[in-house]
Amino acid sequence: MKKVIFTIISILLVLLLLFVIVSKVLKTDNNEVLINEKEVDKNSELIQNLYSIVNQKDDLRKASLDNETIDDETIIKYILVNLKEQDFYVVNIPNVKVHCEAAQGIRFNSNKACNVRVISTYKMNEYKKKLFNIDREINLKDIQFRGLDCRYNGENYYCNETPYTSYSTSFSYIDKATKYNDEVYIYEYYIKVNLDQMDDCTKYFSKEYCENYTTQETPILVDEVIKNKGVYYRHVFKLGDNNNYYLKSSNIVVE
Repeated sequence: MKKVIFTIISILLVLLLLFVIVSKVLKTDNNEVLINEKEVDKNSELIQNLYSIVNQKDDLRKASLDNETIDDETIIKYILVNLKEQDFYVVNIPNVKVHCEAAQGIRFNSNKACNVRVISTYKMNEYKKKLFNIDREINLKDIQFRGLDCRYNGENYYCNETPYTSYSTSFSYIDKATKYNDEVYIYEYYIKVNLDQMDDCTKYFSKEYCENYTTQETPILVDEVIKNKGVYYRHVFKLGDNNNYYLKSSNIVVE
């Protein structure tokens, strides 16, 4: 009898151990299924198009981003950097008494004529759906981002183009791309360099460049440096109802 009980307990312990192992294999920290991911060509048109959504040489990457909890300001920034030229038009507005009046209630301070991008509410909503599959209303708040001073009057989003100097640069390298059911996963190494912080800048570039970065062309980091020193990201794209992939989540992961 004792032998039977011992055998049963041993079997249960083995099953429990197998369950724990399988759970770790099947799930990442973000509870995403991995075991059946199939590697795809990372240089394919699909992967490159999806990757361009997140790889815009800006400060949009976060430790964790989810399309269900993403804030309105981040949505607007993603739209602005991904907006194609044919989806807005630019008007040149003369300044009057150090102001450019783009529309009723939309006035920009300027001592010279303004080039103002005009983006319709329809296009903002179209990109919101296209990029994140979001239907909820977002607050098209006033925002200043990457040389664009944007304001909304209920009909259009007006963005005045202003001089812009970036104090950071970034580099990335796609490690691999995979697919599982209706989701595509892109794994990348990413480095952001704060050029205006000498300690950070000289980790990657010469002191001479870091002291004169505003007047010199930024050197290129080789792939090996990016892979050795970069943060590892996983971007998840899901196929939506319109048969287009949207950004579902973006997270830092541990290799």
